[in-house]
Amino acid sequence: MTTRTNVLRPRDLFREIERMQAEFASVFAHGNDSYAPGHPPVSVWTNDEGALLSAEVPGVDPEKIEVSVVGDTVTISGSRAPEQATEGVEFLRRERGQGGFQRSLHLPFKVDAEHVEARCKDGILRVTLPKAQEARARKIEVLAH
Repeated sequence: MTTRTNVLRPRDLFREIERMQAEFASVFAHGNDSYAPGHPPVSVWTNDEGALLSAEVPGVDPEKIEVSVVGDTVTISGSRAPEQATEGVEFLRRERGQGGFQRSLHLPFKVDAEHVEARCKDGILRVTLPKAQEARARKIEVLAH
């Protein structure tokens, strides 16, 4: 008794690769008309004082960016206006996100929302997120009996 394995013959393998390529091409054929989840990309650093969040927002008007903090969650949102093609010109490729975006991140501590600072320069948003007083480590004095 022989056992058959599911091994594709070379021509079947190439057909499958061509099918997958066509499927990928159709997914990306229409360009990126809006932001995907996980955009804008961010980096977050923490230390004893709090956190620094850095987000890539090129082409976004700083006045169209909102930063909000509730407890241990920071949310950045905003929108980028779509690029308009001039008359008689068509887009060949459009990969830059447009439209609205929102990104929420949970931090390992509560944030002092009253002292959060946000600045945007050269397409980079930087948000300083200080720890709430109750989240900071404090030294406890040990008393002698």
